[in-house]
Amino acid sequence: MNRSFGSEDVDMTAKTCEFLSVLLNEKPTEAFVEQMRKNSAEFRGCHEMSNSKKPLNEGICQMFKYVEATKGQAVSEVSLELAVGWTRIFRGIASGYSPLPPCEAFYVAEDSQEDQMKIFLELTEEYSASGIAVDATCLQRPDYIGVELAFVHHLMMREANFLKEEDFSKAQECRASYRRFAAEHLENWFPLFCREAEKYADSGFYKGLLMSLPEFVSMLARGEEGNSSTCVH
Repeated sequence: MNRSFGSEDVDMTAKTCEFLSVLLNEKPTEAFVEQMRKNSAEFRGCHEMSNSKKPLNEGICQMFKYVEATKGQAVSEVSLELAVGWTRIFRGIASGYSPLPPCEAFYVAEDSQEDQMKIFLELTEEYSASGIAVDATCLQRPDYIGVELAFVHHLMMREANFLKEEDFSKAQECRASYRRFAAEHLENWFPLFCREAEKYADSGFYKGLLMSLPEFVSMLARGEEGNSSTCVH
């Protein structure tokens, strides 16, 4: 294991992963908008970083440009606009109005309940093996885009803890696990969904999010997360 890639690098990538997964799992509220506005000044440096033209940095910059551009609007107005956009993109409301729901089975499985159940069971077993109990009352499917990314974040935080404890063997196991998971699951369908969902994104905020996701999961799958410095702190 490359020990020069230490816990600080992992923490930064994990924070980016957490930031993206929260956006996928939680409908924006007024409190969310207020928090984004409070933090937006910290992200102004991302404009310089985006000179590299990396989609990840460009996408996150676009999101915070939206936050800056809407500061003159009422918080309630902005939160409503974001909530409507979130529902349209991530809830598969209706054909022609929304993309297919962002769930792995819809993009990689054959059109049969058996194939979808196979993916459900595979993911549930993977989560359980890593110490995550899948709540039967959870409203999200195990193959939902935000659940899969939150699982990667869970593994990253475990890796960061092992690095701080200098248990490099266990840290390597965690890294290998989330890289494999990203390659076998996220990278197989996130780009497909994001390309389709871009057609339904009305705001720069969600256009930026959909631009960021494929690049982020591709870096994880390729093992390039040490190079994933972004404007998320």
